[in-house]
Amino acid sequence: MGMFQRKFGVKNQKRLKSFCEEGEREMMNEQIMVLQNKLLEALDWKLMHETDSLAVQKTSLDMETEVQDDLPISIQLLFCLFNSNHIPDFKLVLNACVTSILTAGYLNLISQQEARAQEPRSPCQSSINEENEFLRIQTIQNQAEIDLLHKQLEFCFEEKDRLESLTRLFCRHVNDLMMKLEEERSYRATNERTEQLELPLSTDASVVNANDQMELKTMVDAIAAASQREAEAHEKAITLYTENNELQLKLETFIVANEELQSKLKALIEEKNSLIEMYERAASKSSYNNVNDSESEQNGMEVRDDDNSAERGQNGMEVHNNDSASELANLSELEMKTVENLEQQRMELHEENEKLMGLYEIAMHERDELRRRLSSYEQNRVESRGELHCPEKHVEVDGEKCLQSCAPPIYLGTEVSMEEIRARLLNAEQAFVDFHEVLREIEATEEGLQLKQEEFRSLELLSSEMQDKKALVDKKLSALRYSLSNFSSSVAYFEQREVRAKARVNASVSYFRKKKEELARLQVCKEDAEANLGRIQQSEIELRNILAVLKSKLEEKNQRQESEKVLFAIDNIEKVDTSQRNWQLGGKATELLKSEEEKTKLQSEMKLSREKLGLVKREFEDLSKRLDKIESEIQAVQMDIQKGSKSVEEMELALQTVIHEKETLLEITENGMSEIQSMILEYHQSVFDTDLKEAELKTLEEELQLEFRRIEELREARAAASEKMTRLLQNTSSHSCFAEKMEE
Repeated sequence: MGMFQRKFGVKNQKRLKSFCEEGEREMMNEQIMVLQNKLLEALDWKLMHETDSLAVQKTSLDMETEVQDDLPISIQLLFCLFNSNHIPDFKLVLNACVTSILTAGYLNLISQQEARAQEPRSPCQSSINEENEFLRIQTIQNQAEIDLLHKQLEFCFEEKDRLESLTRLFCRHVNDLMMKLEEERSYRATNERTEQLELPLSTDASVVNANDQMELKTMVDAIAAASQREAEAHEKAITLYTENNELQLKLETFIVANEELQSKLKALIEEKNSLIEMYERAASKSSYNNVNDSESEQNGMEVRDDDNSAERGQNGMEVHNNDSASELANLSELEMKTVENLEQQRMELHEENEKLMGLYEIAMHERDELRRRLSSYEQNRVESRGELHCPEKHVEVDGEKCLQSCAPPIYLGTEVSMEEIRARLLNAEQAFVDFHEVLREIEATEEGLQLKQEEFRSLELLSSEMQDKKALVDKKLSALRYSLSNFSSSVAYFEQREVRAKARVNASVSYFRKKKEELARLQVCKEDAEANLGRIQQSEIELRNILAVLKSKLEEKNQRQESEKVLFAIDNIEKVDTSQRNWQLGGKATELLKSEEEKTKLQSEMKLSREKLGLVKREFEDLSKRLDKIESEIQAVQMDIQKGSKSVEEMELALQTVIHEKETLLEITENGMSEIQSMILEYHQSVFDTDLKEAELKTLEEELQLEFRRIEELREARAAASEKMTRLLQNTSSHSCFAEKMEE
């Protein structure tokens, strides 16, 4: 249904446009003016030519047929419709047709705007909707102006009816005058011989019919004014129609731009949704990796053995490379088990270290007691045996390293047992020193192992971040490539728009130049018409002067003839000789004949002058009409030039806008290419950094395995040293007991 209304509205608009462009009303006004001129010419001819009534009637009939032949068929039909009584409501029918056409076009426009207004709006359509509302308001204003013009057109039709009635009355009055003129001519034909010496009827008729001519001129002027008002209303309707068409074109352009913006907005929304999905996936992955990294950091603070750490490193690398949720869960379970085992081993090691430290303190205390007892035994021995002097020297003990002393024999005075005790003490001291060195080395190795484990965890974290960064850069690169492909299609579209805008600008410029050339031509025609008008006015003044001179001469002749008539009557009254009177009568008759000939000659000259004056008047009126027409055309062309200049400016502005948008799009494309290059470099750099971190992880993992092996070896050495130290302590304790017994 909407499609049918649109087609019907377009069809009615085309009909109205063709009706407006044909200019039938303007042609009808011109024909009315021509008819006015011909009526005036017929009146002048009727007043000047008084020879034959039949000739006058024939001339008037020929003139009417000529006028009817000169009129176009459409205007004759309008005249017939206006003059006939069969179709009295023709004006109402025409007004109803025009109103229905304009109403259909307006309703079509309103329906289209409402249909477009019911479509879903987007934030980018606010400016376009405001522009549509403005255009809708302007369309309503134009519709109000069209209604006002309809009212003015109805008023013009009423004025035209009134003028037609006046024209009918005028025709009746002219017919009456023609009948009176025929009666006067018949009366003059019967009394021609008796009224030869009287004044010609033309001057009297001109005086008598002066009032009738003035009435005719007033009626013709009223007809011309009404037709002029009708033409102005018609021109205003045409201008409003053109403005309505321009507004419709603007509305269509805004609708097209709105659809383009909607398509672009949809594409941007889809791209935004895809980027949001990518960001959510990346965020979920990064959060999951952060949770796993935090668990690994908490678990990595403890000490691990070699096999479990290697298995965890391999599982962690597999999880990092494959990004599998099940493997990550298994890895977390293994790490928890490993952490529990390491915690248990650490607690056992701490207990063993505490036990060993207790044994070490007991051994040191026993060593100090043994040294004290040995020193007291030596002093007692020296005092008891003064003759015996032991050259052996006591070596001071540094607390950590060795004890060197000369001990006398303990068991039955032999020196062998004392040396053995000293050797065992030195061995025990050396075992303690070795044990401390092993402990310090174990502690240093564990500290280095913890540092390397922390470094390994940080490298794992960096490697996961590098992998995420690599994936993110890859997704950004693919999204940017997709955007650039869309930009390339948009560039082609903007190039097409630029070509269309240039074509419109060229068409507007050519139309503007044509109108300028037409204005120059019309100005030249106006100058020529003004020059001809001045020349015709000068000739009219000359003819009027000649006519005044001829009228004065004719009046002199008439006065002379009157005086001669008086003298002739006096001569007839007087009694004079017949021969003399006959001679005088013959002379006076010849003079009267000569005066009559001169009078007829003057009348013919006046007639010719009047004819020339009528021709000059007609030419003057034709030139005046032509000049008015040229001026109206000049005004119309000037209006077209103003509209053309405005349209050229608008088209150039639109072209500059399209060019600016295209340049902006090209700049965005260039920036996108440079960004793609930088992102490609960033992608390669991230790949390189990821590979480098993976290589560092492998190297550090190997070092950790070596450190774990070193720790195991040191633990074995510590166990051997602790066993050795316990044996020595047991031996020294037994010897110390033996020494105490000996001392007792």
